[in-house]
Amino acid sequence: MSRLPWVTVGFVILCVGTALSGLGEQWLTYDRAHAGQLWRYATANIVHHDNYHLLTNVLAFILLAGTLEHRKSPGVLIALILVTSLASTATLHFWLPAYGSFAGASCISYAILGYLLFEIGRAHV
Repeated sequence: MSRLPWVTVGFVILCVGTALSGLGEQWLTYDRAHAGQLWRYATANIVHHDNYHLLTNVLAFILLAGTLEHRKSPGVLIALILVTSLASTATLHFWLPAYGSFAGASCISYAILGYLLFEIGRAHV
């Protein structure tokens, strides 16, 4: 019997809860106009622009993060979420100034996909 991927479930609940609360776009999205509000660097990845954006990001996250959490550990997934969240938003802020705002968890899903592919490749070498 496998264990429930609590980190994956928790992150999805956080994303959906933020969407249902209606506060995400106003208080959590990274927006260059609010650059002094440092929490936005960490929270931009839980906010989504619309329900379709939320649905596609959550489905990809469930598939990829659930796999990573099962194969490795919850700690690895938490670290990857935190590092990717901060690094992606900081990258947009410092190196891509044309981006005025940013929201969504796709960069986290891409990071997890890259990690899983790296692990698969490493296992076959």
